[in-house]
Amino acid sequence: MLALAWRGYARAADDGGASDEGGTSALAEGGATGSAGWTLTLDDEFNESSLDFCKWQLRQKWGEKVVNNEREAYVNVADASQAFTFDNGILHIVAREQPGFYGGMTLPYTSGLLASVHNQKYGYYEIRSRMPSGTGLWPAFWLLHTPAYPDIHEIDIMEWVSPSPNVVFMTDHFGTNYDTNSLQSQVTVTANDFTTAFHVFGLDWEADRIVWYADGVEIGDVTAPNTLHDVEMYVIVNLAVGGDLPGSPEVNAVFPASYDVDYVRVFQRDPSNPDGPPPFGPSISIPASLQRTAGEECADADGGDLDAAGADASDGGSHPGFPQDAAAAVGPRSASARGGCDCSIPPAQGAPTFAWLGAIAPALAMARRRSRPRIRARS
Repeated sequence: MLALAWRGYARAADDGGASDEGGTSALAEGGATGSAGWTLTLDDEFNESSLDFCKWQLRQKWGEKVVNNEREAYVNVADASQAFTFDNGILHIVAREQPGFYGGMTLPYTSGLLASVHNQKYGYYEIRSRMPSGTGLWPAFWLLHTPAYPDIHEIDIMEWVSPSPNVVFMTDHFGTNYDTNSLQSQVTVTANDFTTAFHVFGLDWEADRIVWYADGVEIGDVTAPNTLHDVEMYVIVNLAVGGDLPGSPEVNAVFPASYDVDYVRVFQRDPSNPDGPPPFGPSISIPASLQRTAGEECADADGGDLDAAGADASDGGSHPGFPQDAAAAVGPRSASARGGCDCSIPPAQGAPTFAWLGAIAPALAMARRRSRPRIRARS
């Protein structure tokens, strides 16, 4: 077990940690892993060799738009194997130094973005991931409102930028306009092994509070009513290159670079469990009720644009995750045996080799920051 050090707004802490490969971590061994009082609503363990397009699309729900002066072109479905590779239960989101076309522009890098088909208001959101090595890199795990909602509704569960390799930022963005009235509350967590070891980052978002966690330890919270986002949001997992926060990659930066993801899980709190702890950690079991029978058609997902390039203000069509685009219909989808659907890309022709380095996670030092100035224009 690892002894975690914290200060500020931490209310409870179990010993926790992170191993360097997929599988059980010290946190899972600690016992705070049950899911009683919670319903699993989205889960991807990335144990297959392709993406599940009944769970994910490759564009934000607004479509294509270059933001934050970023330099990556997010791949479309046809080129998905360039940015998404799989190895022993780990998803690699891969950034490459090669030209790509996105948002009406040719950009010098390609990378990957996953946006969940599923929308949800409130719940517990968790990722187990390892940061990339290099410069000009910006991986993130965050929530964003669908285009149907006005104002700013964004919660960053985990952001890491390469100029600050020992810091993860956790930020609540609110207000009415990113350019003129963007407000935020931010906490940070620090460790010296984010690029060599996996860590678990979580968010408990409820009607009366937002609480961030790292490796099962509470990092900070916000409770002011105007910060809590009474709207549905969706999950985004992406690796940006360049932009206002990390800056451009150095001239001799090494590519490809990989943001490694063990799993993504989303839960809804049961009404009978208003205050129970979140279901932390890798070792929870996935209920059999979430498994579909092979060949079962995925409900309400028979058409639309997997790349979501045609998203409109109403978030598109009859299905919230697939903005309607008749010219790009993908046809029927069939469920796979393990859950999700066989509406997926072919396996990659060979995943890049990345260093799998074992490390002992250091003690984490947590500090709460409010209203730290940052440039951000997500939408």
